Amino acid sequence: MLQLSILSGHQLDLIHNAALDVLRTVGCEIQDKRWLDVLAKGGVIVDFKTSRAFITDEDLVNSALKSCGRKIKMLARDPKKEWIL
Repeated sequence: MLQLSILSGHQLDLIHNAALDVLRTVGCEIQDKRWLDVLAKGGVIVDFKTSRAFITDEDLVNSALKSCGRKIKMLARDPKKEWIL
């Protein structure tokens, strides 16, 4: 099975830090009020007028990332052509 490593560790760190900056400053739009309530109760800054959540806690983001899988398996009809990203 083919395994790809496209970005270096340093490049991944740069992307991670830029994403944290976007979450802090721009936030993310969430249309479901229930999820905004959940985030607000969890300590996230929520603007209910604009449906935007601003995640300023880097530990919250890092713990969420640790709970996700680190690989994406791309399936194919022929198992020999499957690969992991």
